Amino acid sequence: MASSSRGPTEERCTIELDKQSIPAVLLVPPSDVRSQAAVVLTHGAGGDMDEEQISLMGHELALQGMLCLRFTYKSLTLPKRVEVYKKILEWLKKSKDYGVKKCFVGGRSMGARAAAELLLDSDLSDFILGGLFLSFPLHKPKETTLRDQALLDLKKPTLF
Repeated sequence: MASSSRGPTEERCTIELDKQSIPAVLLVPPSDVRSQAAVVLTHGAGGDMDEEQISLMGHELALQGMLCLRFTYKSLTLPKRVEVYKKILEWLKKSKDYGVKKCFVGGRSMGARAAAELLLDSDLSDFILGGLFLSFPLHKPKETTLRDQALLDLKKPTLF
C-alpha cells in the first residue's frame, strides 16, 4: 500500500474496560490510504506504550495505511496481560470508528509473549491475522530453559 503525503494522526485516549482505564495511542492513517487491517502493540515488563521499538514500528505501519493501536498495561503477570490484551482487541473489533476488519497483534518482550498467547485464542482467530514480536524473551534472565511452546504452536504468520 502506498503511503500518503500526510502522516498519520496521533490520538491519545483512554480505553474503558470494565472498571479499568487503559491508556492508549491510536495512529490513524489518512482515510485515502487506510487499510481495513490494524496492528495492536504493547510494551515489555518495565516499559509503556511509548517504548521506542513499538512506537517506531507503529508509526511506520501507520505510514503504510494500517491503523496502529498501542496501549500500556503494567501488570507483571502474563495471564492478566493476556486478559487485558484480549479485551482491547474485542473493543477494537466492536468499534465502528475506524472500520477495522482484521488485525495483527504484537509487542516487545513480555508484550510479545502476551500477543503470542492471543494468537492461540480460538475466540479471536477470525479477527487476528498474525503476530509481530520484538525481543521475544525465549527464557527468563539467567536461565536456559526455553519458553517457546506458544511459538511452536502458532498456526498464523509471525514475524519474530
